[in-house]
Amino acid sequence: MDGLIAAFDRKAFGSSESAAQIIKQYGQAGISTFIKLLDHPYGSYSSTRVIGVRSLGEMNAREVVPKLAEMLLNDVNDGVIQTILQVLHKLGDDSIVPSLKQRLAQVGNNQAVLFLIASLLVQFKDHSTVIPILIDLLKDSSYRDESSNLLLGIGHIAAPQITAAIESPYSSVRQRSIEVLMRMGYEGAIPMIIARIDDEDVLVRRAAIRALGHFKVTTLEDRLISLLSDNDVQIAAKSALWMLGTDRANAALAAFDSAFPGY
Repeated sequence: MDGLIAAFDRKAFGSSESAAQIIKQYGQAGISTFIKLLDHPYGSYSSTRVIGVRSLGEMNAREVVPKLAEMLLNDVNDGVIQTILQVLHKLGDDSIVPSLKQRLAQVGNNQAVLFLIASLLVQFKDHSTVIPILIDLLKDSSYRDESSNLLLGIGHIAAPQITAAIESPYSSVRQRSIEVLMRMGYEGAIPMIIARIDDEDVLVRRAAIRALGHFKVTTLEDRLISLLSDNDVQIAAKSALWMLGTDRANAALAAFDSAFPGY
């Protein structure tokens, strides 16, 4: 195995991946070699640590979790940290939760690492820690969809905090919060959603209008009909009225389609 470890010297130029494939064929001895490699002088190369950690994950080496927890707190390379988190997700060992929480304090502005930690905390059902993180990630266009889906998966436990986020200073958070609550079917958010019909951001207004149709808030039927004349939210209003499905809503839609055929 020592000859294979030598392949991780930077002077070997790319032979490390080939060596890793061979080491993996040795089963438990290969796992021991990869663990040894992480503490080897060649382990000072971030590429070596990435290959070693990824290989241990591919070998489903659950015994390496304590070592990964140590590296999670001490490694300074973002690529290595992301690989560690991806492997921990695969291994599914909830003993890592305390280390995940400690690492949160070191994340800074690295949204990729933050999202990976959040995904693990969802996996291990640490909802009290992860819900505020996911709501905050709704600000980030790169993780907005994934965070929305994770919040939806958590379910009604998250609903009160998501409802409060409808008043966020960030329009993307307001919009996505409304959409998640609509998909969740959480009617407790309706009063907050009603207040967003007149939001300063048009995307938030559209989300609120569609949500009110989804929740069949018939008390706002007249208001929704009046919004058919508002070019900014016209399509959302049509969708909401269609979902209401009342006689007046259907009549208003028929009149609109007659006046503006094909719109």
